[in-house]
Amino acid sequence: MSKYSGPERRKYKRVRVSLTVVFRKNAPPNVLIRDDESEYNAVMIDIGEGGMAILTAANIDIGTEIVILFSLLDTVGKMREFYGNFKLTGKVTSNVNQGDDSYRLGIAFVAMDEQTKREIVNFVEVINSRSQDS
Repeated sequence: MSKYSGPERRKYKRVRVSLTVVFRKNAPPNVLIRDDESEYNAVMIDIGEGGMAILTAANIDIGTEIVILFSLLDTVGKMREFYGNFKLTGKVTSNVNQGDDSYRLGIAFVAMDEQTKREIVNFVEVINSRSQDS
C-alpha cells in the first residue's frame, strides 16, 4: 500500500484497519453545507491515538484541516463490538500519490476530548493484542 519504508516517525502506535471514512475540508462552524465538491469518501488503512492514514481519490494539500467522520467496529467471527461514531478535526500531514489515481493521506488529529481518546486507544489495544496472540 504505502511506498514509505523508512523508520517509524509516529508518536502513538497505530493498527491496520480497513474502514470507510467520510471527510470534508474544514469550514467555519456555522456552515453546514456539504456538496459533491466538498465531501469525499476514503478507506482508513490505519488508526492510532494521534491520527490515521486513509486512501482516497482526493488530492488534498498538506496542511489542510479536514473534518473526518467514521465509525470503529471490531468484528471477530459473528461477534461485533461497536466503539462509536466519531467526528474529528484533523490536519493533513502527508500526501503520497499511489500512482493509481489515489492518494495516501496521513492525518494528525487536531483536538480530541478524553472520552474519544479513550475509545480510540481501547480499540487500538484490542486489535493489537489480538494480532500479537496470532
